[in-house]
Amino acid sequence: MNIFMGFKGKNNNSSIIAQALAENYGHCLLLTNSFCGVQKDIEEIAEVYQAAFLFGIDKTLRNEIRIETIAQKNSGKCRTKIDFQKLSSRFKAAGILCTISSSPTFYLCNEAYGYALQKFKGNAILIHIPTIKNADGNFVENIKKAFA
Repeated sequence: MNIFMGFKGKNNNSSIIAQALAENYGHCLLLTNSFCGVQKDIEEIAEVYQAAFLFGIDKTLRNEIRIETIAQKNSGKCRTKIDFQKLSSRFKAAGILCTISSSPTFYLCNEAYGYALQKFKGNAILIHIPTIKNADGNFVENIKKAFA
């Protein structure tokens, strides 16, 4: 079983996608929108999951996603153990433009990603997605197709 994480907010696309995926493919956790909050939320996960998929917003993306392979944590970097090339291929097959980044961001998403990588021993991945405004009407359905 997998866990799908997004950030709290009625109009937050990461929340919408995490909830949509959890309907069929696992559990959902909506994270608090603060640095202290994400740490607490992730540390309190008691169940064991095969993998954690974290969705975060990048306002510059338009109908595309970016898979993050590395999180910056304190002075070090943590890397995902998830096969991101295979995941990228699944997104592309579902009609979603996808890039892969090995340059960590320095925002709340990266903070949550670092904690998730530690908690799940590398079996976590951060996927940056567009805002609702920058995603077409099929975006959520196409994301779901990639996980089918």
